[in-house]
Amino acid sequence: MKKFTKLVFSCAAVAALTAAVGTAAMAAKGDVTGTITGDITGSYDPGTKTITVTDYASTGEESTMLVLNNDASTVAEGDIEAINQEAKIATIPLGIENPAEGETATYYIRIGGSNGEIRTATLTIATEGEDGPAPSTQKLGDVNNDGSIQNGDATDIAKHVAGLTVLEGDNLQAADVNDDGQVANGDATDVAKFIAGLDSSVDGNKTVGDKTKPVAAE
Repeated sequence: MKKFTKLVFSCAAVAALTAAVGTAAMAAKGDVTGTITGDITGSYDPGTKTITVTDYASTGEESTMLVLNNDASTVAEGDIEAINQEAKIATIPLGIENPAEGETATYYIRIGGSNGEIRTATLTIATEGEDGPAPSTQKLGDVNNDGSIQNGDATDIAKHVAGLTVLEGDNLQAADVNDDGQVANGDATDVAKFIAGLDSSVDGNKTVGDKTKPVAAE
């Protein structure tokens, strides 16, 4: 399990950060959605710009929640968008603007506790533009959209090909890892190769929004 690396803040720093994140900016136009994927279960309210965490498993009797603007392994004060150092964490406000129409923004949630464990998740905020929703940031190969590409994703593709399950929406598009416009056994093989560190059309970075040949819904 990951450990927190030097996450100590003075009372003055915490007070300053809390005051900063409590100030909300004007909301962007268009419908705004927020999606949290990873070890943490929760939701984002675009109106109040507040994250509500409903489940993150135990990290000890005391917990600290951070929302970061990057995924760096070492946390600096300038990386922090919000912080909550209460033992029971439920909600935390973000002092941010929602993305402009047709754009997305990504933030990284970290919850660490007195036992040294850390839970991680990604918050993706998207604002619908005139031409429809912002491009999806779901990674090709991450079929279940849990923030990582694992054996279960290859299994989901194989089940879809065999007709045992039916993938839909961005999950269907994420299953077409070689971007040829169809979901086939070769896509499952490519995911397995990526996990094993072998040459694969999966690179861990390309997203559904990057696709050039969308898969037709069945």
